[in-house]
Amino acid sequence: MKYFLIALCLLISTAGFTSQKDVAVEWRFLPEKSKGVDILLLVDNSGSMQSMQKQIAKAAEKISSGLRNTDFRLALLTTEPSETSKKILDSRSSNVASDLSRAVTELGTNGSATEKHLGSLVTYISGEEYAHFKRNGTSLEIILVTDEDDNEPAMSVDNFKIFLNDSVKRYEISLVSPQTCSTNRPFTILSSIVGMQPTSSIDTCQEQSDYETSISALMRDIVKRGGAVDKPNLPFYAITLIGSVDLDTISVEYGNQVLVRGDSEQGWVFKPSSNQLIFGNKVELSTQPDGTELVIKYSYR
Repeated sequence: MKYFLIALCLLISTAGFTSQKDVAVEWRFLPEKSKGVDILLLVDNSGSMQSMQKQIAKAAEKISSGLRNTDFRLALLTTEPSETSKKILDSRSSNVASDLSRAVTELGTNGSATEKHLGSLVTYISGEEYAHFKRNGTSLEIILVTDEDDNEPAMSVDNFKIFLNDSVKRYEISLVSPQTCSTNRPFTILSSIVGMQPTSSIDTCQEQSDYETSISALMRDIVKRGGAVDKPNLPFYAITLIGSVDLDTISVEYGNQVLVRGDSEQGWVFKPSSNQLIFGNKVELSTQPDGTELVIKYSYR
């Protein structure tokens, strides 16, 4: 991830390096405020979905690659309504592709044969988990992966659109479904809520390579539509220090926020083998005045 090095200040405690005295270092970085997108990936888990689930699992690398430089969150849902998702991934996850592929595979196909796409979306968006999942200012992208239309819609299409407009404001819906197969069924309800973007409807009856190309195009469009993220983000998740570092001198601060040493999730750890600071994948920078810098201080020989 790109980051901006604002200043590097070396304060030498004595004249010359030959005395092997400690060198005090202060590095300043400006946190990023990149575009962000929150994705609801709703995958049908009914009995006929095995081949489509395999397709999307194989395309997980394309999905991950398309989101690589984007601040994203992704919640995996099924066509059975629930206030909680099957899995949540974000841009801090270290193995997005493999985690997503595994999570989709683990959905299985023992779900209800009465698909409830709208009901699942309404239940989740109305629930407590979504309140913490969706961020201010980001776009919401809904991707429906299914081989059936909604069999028991929670509300009319018009009322569903009103619900989304009231709850989300800015959203896009994409449909990944059979379109040209001989067993194709009409998607009257789902097609009517899908936007008119060129890549908003993907044909799962293509060869896997063509299918993955379409998935890649969809991810590019999703990234373009991304909105501003209000919260500042770490400009990196690992940084290499110089010299023989005195661990006890390391401090990481963002304004009045101190990132805790030894916390591998919400703080940082030092990795001696690579001389790196490794930041946890759940670090959240607090709200600070614009222009506040992330400051790393340490001493080395």
